[in-house]
Amino acid sequence: MAAFKYQSARIRSLAVRLIVPLILVGLLTAVGYRLGVNATTMGFAFLILVLLIATARGLTASLVASIASVLCFNFYFLPPLGTFTIADPKNWVALFAFFITAILASRLSIQAQRRECEALDRRREIERLYLLSQRLLATVDPRPFPRQLIEQISATFELPRAALYDMNTQSLYSTEAATYAPHLPILRAAATGGLRGSLPDGTLVLPIRLGGQALGSLALESQRDPGQPPLSEVALDALTHLVALLLEKARFQDLVRGAELSRQSQELKSTLLDALAHDFKTPLTAIKAASSALLTSLRLGAESARELIGIIDSEADRLERLMSDSLAMTRMEAGEIRLDREPCHPGELVQAACRAAASRLEGRPIRIAEDRNLPSIAADREAILLCLRQLLENAAQYSSPGTAIEIEWEHDPTHLAILVRDYGEGIMPTEECRIFERYYRGEKTRGRITGAGLGLYLAREIARRHGGELELAPASGPGSRFRLNLPVIAEALAGKPEV
Repeated sequence: MAAFKYQSARIRSLAVRLIVPLILVGLLTAVGYRLGVNATTMGFAFLILVLLIATARGLTASLVASIASVLCFNFYFLPPLGTFTIADPKNWVALFAFFITAILASRLSIQAQRRECEALDRRREIERLYLLSQRLLATVDPRPFPRQLIEQISATFELPRAALYDMNTQSLYSTEAATYAPHLPILRAAATGGLRGSLPDGTLVLPIRLGGQALGSLALESQRDPGQPPLSEVALDALTHLVALLLEKARFQDLVRGAELSRQSQELKSTLLDALAHDFKTPLTAIKAASSALLTSLRLGAESARELIGIIDSEADRLERLMSDSLAMTRMEAGEIRLDREPCHPGELVQAACRAAASRLEGRPIRIAEDRNLPSIAADREAILLCLRQLLENAAQYSSPGTAIEIEWEHDPTHLAILVRDYGEGIMPTEECRIFERYYRGEKTRGRITGAGLGLYLAREIARRHGGELELAPASGPGSRFRLNLPVIAEALAGKPEV
């Protein structure tokens, strides 16, 4: 049924193309005959009409117009009028000259029109190739580059279906995977053999090579008749070369990116080892000195021995915290931390964190703002304690001895904010965007304050795992102010002690 409709449509289109020239020739003949125009003038008029029809309707319509013009010219304007007989031999020569001129002129007009169409097609192909290159060079899509490439080719050249076989990854990327998956051996053979081929449905298969090296193959389905190339030969060659260059560029970028990531990983490992070695060395030195004094001095009094044992105990705790922080960072990056949330009162958490960090605060006073209406939070107690301890120890490290550390509260129906304020040197504006990076330490304090640069990174990651955030808050006057935002649970726990 569909084929019958298609044939009927073609017949109607052909009939229209043939009837229109006949009508135009008939109108011109009627006008010339009514006005009594001479044969020479009518000959030129018919010739001009044939050229116009050739330009507008094509070769078939111009041939029909030429034959109709010859017949009308002979019947109405060459003596004897009203018959197809020509009395004067010279008129035969004129008639045939007119006919040949009309045919040749139509042919030349059609050829010129076809060349113009071909030139426009080539120009359009070049514009699309340029557009394709611009889109692919400017893309920031995180998906595999070959998939982006084949989708852009299909969209740019308006192809029904297209596929790309990448030998580097041995993968097939296509706009319709189910269509080309069975033909993977053909695509692979075209890539390795370097020969053009076609699929059973007539889809063109092109090898992609660069400098004699096989990179893959390209399958393009034409919008034209099956078996016809979707683009000109020049455009196909340009497209395959462009695809080869882009694939090689993407592969080279992957190698460079891998090398850069490896280099950064080595640098991070080296930085971490240096920082940990420095941090471990200090408590180990103190432990060694205290233990040596205990071993070599048998006359030490109970008070001196108790002091040395206290040093060993506190420095051992410091070593344990360093190991715990490093292990927590490793587990967090590996996604192995699972939060065991329970209702917690923020005042109790802050008090517990202050007690845990007491040895690192070096006697600095802690001022905790009073708030009787603090909402409870759903949190992993140990993780939040680690987060708060990191903030307190960070405040102690970067503030002058004897200065206070202040803790304030902000809360609304959905969030609770714990603000930790110190009165140290503060953070330089150029470093505010980097203080939460792993292993980063401020330039001014890098040489005189120990640490691996993991505290703020761990604290922020813990906050984010709880659905909150840790950020640097504006502070009036000297020092720094950090805001720990955490979501609250709907009902606050009643009867909690005042903080």
